[in-house]
Amino acid sequence: MTPSRLHSILLITIIFTLLSAVFTNGTENESSRRGGGFYLWKDFPLDELSKTPKFRSFYQFCFAGEDRCPIDGKSLIKLIPEMMKDECASCTSRQKYLANTVLTYLKENDPDQYQIFLKKLKPPITV
Repeated sequence: MTPSRLHSILLITIIFTLLSAVFTNGTENESSRRGGGFYLWKDFPLDELSKTPKFRSFYQFCFAGEDRCPIDGKSLIKLIPEMMKDECASCTSRQKYLANTVLTYLKENDPDQYQIFLKKLKPPITV
């Protein structure tokens, strides 16, 4: 293959990639709404959170600010104050479901950790 042919193929590939990015970013769907890593919520390991103690403790330390957080944990921490303020009016149904499920689980199964989590939010929330 000649260098000019390779350049042509590369240029066409780049153009198609850019066009597909432009057209897919123009559409709003469950995974593209809201910024800041919220797209990961579609794969949030909710079952693991309730079934696996080690996994659960990882997220509890994350929520309490005592350990590193994965992107979905950080986005949950950013989302909770908004949920409390305006019932998460601009959230997707999946985000609302996951946030409510995680909060309910913490509140019912580990009330102390739930209170720590609420105090770590910006701004802190008291209930």
